[in-house]
Amino acid sequence: YVADGMKAQEAQQLAGDDLISRQVAHIALPRRFTRISKEIWSLQPRLQNLAGKQSKRVTRLLTHPRFRAAYDFLLLRASAGEPVDDIAEWWTQQQVDTPAEPAPSRSNRGGRRRSRKRRNPDNNDNNDN
Repeated sequence: YVADGMKAQEAQQLAGDDLISRQVAHIALPRRFTRISKEIWSLQPRLQNLAGKQSKRVTRLLTHPRFRAAYDFLLLRASAGEPVDDIAEWWTQQQVDTPAEPAPSRSNRGGRRRSRKRRNPDNNDNNDN
C-alpha cells in the first residue's frame, strides 16, 4: 500500500484489515479481539512519533489502557529485526523515569448500567395452568 503512494498510517490500517479478513476465512475471531488488535497496531505510529519528546502526550500515552500491549508489540517488532530498537529503548526508559499514574478503574467510568427486569409477583403470566 505504501509502494502505491498511500500514507503509512492508512496503509497499516488496510493491511491490518486484510490480515484479519484472511484469518476470519479460516478461524473464528470475535470482534472484541480484532478491535483490540487494531487498537494496538494503531498505537505503533504514536509510539514512534512521540519517541524522544517530553510532553503531556507522552505521559498520556503511558497511561493509555492498551499502552503496555502496544509497547510489548513494539519490542516484538524490534526482536524481529524491524528498525525500532532505539524507539523501544526510549519507551523502556520512559517507563522507568515517569512515575506511573493509576489507570482509571472501570467503576469510575460511569456509563450505562444494565437494569434487571423486576418480576411482578401479582402478575400470573406463567403457563402452569
